[in-house]
Amino acid sequence: MKGGDSGACAYVVTAHKSTAVTHTVVGNFTSPTDLNLIVGKHTRIEVNKSSDIGLEPVREFNLYGKIQVLLLFRYKNETKDCLFVLTDRCYACILEYNDGKIITRAYGDMKDKNFQTSSLGVHAAIDPESRIVALRLFDGIIKIINLNSSNKQLTATTQRIDEIEVLDMQFLYVVSKPTLALLYQD
Repeated sequence: MKGGDSGACAYVVTAHKSTAVTHTVVGNFTSPTDLNLIVGKHTRIEVNKSSDIGLEPVREFNLYGKIQVLLLFRYKNETKDCLFVLTDRCYACILEYNDGKIITRAYGDMKDKNFQTSSLGVHAAIDPESRIVALRLFDGIIKIINLNSSNKQLTATTQRIDEIEVLDMQFLYVVSKPTLALLYQD
């Protein structure tokens, strides 16, 4: 290049995989009898199997987005768990392990152009009978996703709530209808 030519470009790439653990879940993901530890590391998920000698790596894969939520649940009348993932860009998916492959069972966009993502962080909960997922992505808003094992598209309904600063949420057990409990700050 000659003096004054500003045609220089920078190329930035990471040399190492993410190592910081951001999420962990335990369940029967690879088979009904396997006990799996699933570890989320920013944009990567590692699936491990518990054995007599310790943890054995089963599968590792990358996501196109930073993991915000990682939950295991089991559809009614199924024998192994599925993985619910929500990324920082509000894309949600349900993943299944089948014959050594990770299959996307359902997916959807949970963004809402009318609201800004909460500065308090994202909260998510799945009811104990795996009927619905509740997401608190925006202040004063809960998004409800019906978990139907036959749906390929995840869609959410929006519910306004009076509690703006939600600190945590969880579904109650032993109730006939899904009932969400909120811990919030006035």
